[in-house]
Amino acid sequence: MPTSEGTFDVFAKAQLHGILHKRPVGHQSNKWSKRFFIVKDGFLLYYSEVEMKDLKKRKRFSIHPKGALPLGGCTIEPAKEPGHIHSIHIKNDEDFDGVVVIAAETEMEQEKWLNVLRQSSRITWRNAQLGEAMIQQLENQGLQMAREKQDYYDQLQTEASALQDEKEQREELQRVKEELEKEKQELEEFTKGLREEYEKIKK
Repeated sequence: MPTSEGTFDVFAKAQLHGILHKRPVGHQSNKWSKRFFIVKDGFLLYYSEVEMKDLKKRKRFSIHPKGALPLGGCTIEPAKEPGHIHSIHIKNDEDFDGVVVIAAETEMEQEKWLNVLRQSSRITWRNAQLGEAMIQQLENQGLQMAREKQDYYDQLQTEASALQDEKEQREELQRVKEELEKEKQELEEFTKGLREEYEKIKK
């Protein structure tokens, strides 16, 4: 978050920062300069090397860079320049002329910057709109799936309730059947007893 007017905490806000070599844009030159570079939210910012020294003391810096390059849609490629074999070429024929050439000290550092710069190059307005549309679509699909799941659950509940009612009805019918069977047996025994008494009286 901003720490004071015109400054911000680089460690909290920047995706990557450090000292790199930079060649002048627009013409071939062997005059490379050290610059303090920052990748922040789709932009490559660069400052004088002094800013890095100030950063170590204050952990913040001026938001007025010597240059700012929008990375969205840029092509980021490794390169080898005379005296700087761990270079990086940044170009975008639609947005600016020439090639921005920067260089790291080591291959590992070059790979780190290539990775972050390429990720940042995907940050464009069109991609942001597509991302918003995709998120909205996923949210709608999630809501639809939730509704379908709830409907299915309600259906299962209804069917389970119906099955429970049917089970209770079967149990009640079985109970009534058993009672009727018992009463029938008692009636048959009573009738049999009466018939036996009647036969005795006849004799």
